[in-house]
Amino acid sequence: MITPRNVKKYYSLIFLFTLSSFVNAQIAITKPVLSFSFLCQSQFINTTHNITFTASPIGNINSGNVFILEMSQDNFATTPLTIPASIVQVGSQFTMTFTLPTSTFGTNHRLRVRSTSPAATSPNSDAFDAYYIKHNQEIALNNASGIDNIAFCTGGDITLFIFNSGTNSSPLFYPELTYVWKRKQLPNDLIIGTGSSIVINQPGEYFVETNYGVCTPSFDSRSRIVTVTQQSSPGLTISSSVGSQICEGSNAILTGSLGGPGYTFQWYNGSDLISGATNNTYTTTTAGNYRLTADNGVCVAESNTLVLSPISFTSSINQTSPVFISQGESATVIVTTSATSPTFQWYKDNVLLTETSNTLTVNSIGDYKVVITQTAGCIVSEEIEIKVQKPEINEIPNLISPNNDGVNDTWVLPSSIISSQNLNVQIFNASGKQILNSNNYANDWPTSESDFINSNAVFYYIISKNNNKFKQGTITVIK
Repeated sequence: MITPRNVKKYYSLIFLFTLSSFVNAQIAITKPVLSFSFLCQSQFINTTHNITFTASPIGNINSGNVFILEMSQDNFATTPLTIPASIVQVGSQFTMTFTLPTSTFGTNHRLRVRSTSPAATSPNSDAFDAYYIKHNQEIALNNASGIDNIAFCTGGDITLFIFNSGTNSSPLFYPELTYVWKRKQLPNDLIIGTGSSIVINQPGEYFVETNYGVCTPSFDSRSRIVTVTQQSSPGLTISSSVGSQICEGSNAILTGSLGGPGYTFQWYNGSDLISGATNNTYTTTTAGNYRLTADNGVCVAESNTLVLSPISFTSSINQTSPVFISQGESATVIVTTSATSPTFQWYKDNVLLTETSNTLTVNSIGDYKVVITQTAGCIVSEEIEIKVQKPEINEIPNLISPNNDGVNDTWVLPSSIISSQNLNVQIFNASGKQILNSNNYANDWPTSESDFINSNAVFYYIISKNNNKFKQGTITVIK
């Protein structure tokens, strides 16, 4: 019972209760109800969207309250995106109208509503897919105009790629967009790749479309269907008008088996490209390893290698250069050749000599050469050089010690002498008895101790070339 004495205290309690209720006033915001199951928006299509929610009690909403619409793609695990929206209230029900941000792209979007006075947040909405369609026109493949047909060579491939115009006419202008490549087939097209390009190695009908998820069928960001065909590389062979041999300096016409329009040709000699040789025929005057490529824009055919050898002949002389002769000696040089109707020109120190046969007798040192020319059929020449020198006779040893110590055990003639042709070596003992007569001396005398008896025995030698004596002397044998 309230008595006069506690009336004042009673009214104080009523005031405090009313003030506390005002300060702690709260509202509940319901989960947003979506008027859509997914969102597909472009600059001109489906430009606005609605959600509804209720907030109660209405009386607790302060006059300065603002309802804020937020969107998240990670269930609000991170800071959400605030979306501008208009709002209409009917009683405790509110309708928010909004447009998608141009960056919207993908799945698992959610919305929620947040109030400012009093502060409250709704539960998260159901998840939905949403795409803002930035590019909505035909995608050009491989060039600015796009393509309808393309081919690849058997065993190879071809690349289809989205043409980058550098403007918003190409979806590549928007780096966040992704793509799906498909091959036409029944009952459903087959997804074969993603990215801005794809390598194709089998024939079929192909196209690409921007990956707008559930929105993809409703928009035009896709390419024309491109028919990809396969071609086989054509067989290519080359032949020569002169067979496999050429008389260098005269013409040989090389011909490829492919001709006509549609081919780009290139000739090679070995691995070297022949500049300007871009027809299916090529005229050459030199030997080489020739081949041809033919490119029809799809396949590059490569021919066999045609080895074109020079017409030639063989020649040799009966002497080994250098030829050694001593004062008063001479040597005969004889040429043997397979040339047809050959002629011979002899030179000494680049001065033409009068001799015109295949034989020349040399009796002085110098640099000789002979030019052999075939005068029938293919006119072709070759030359052989011959050096004529004095023998290095000062190197002939006059003392040997055959004691098997590996040093000076045999009588060794210098290579300039031992290599000479038509060489004869004779050795005589002090009594004049011949103990060696060799036309093929191998630097191996004495071969045994029976060749000498006494220490410090003296022997005599005679060295002849072409039956002409050019050196003689003594050999002392020390045991």
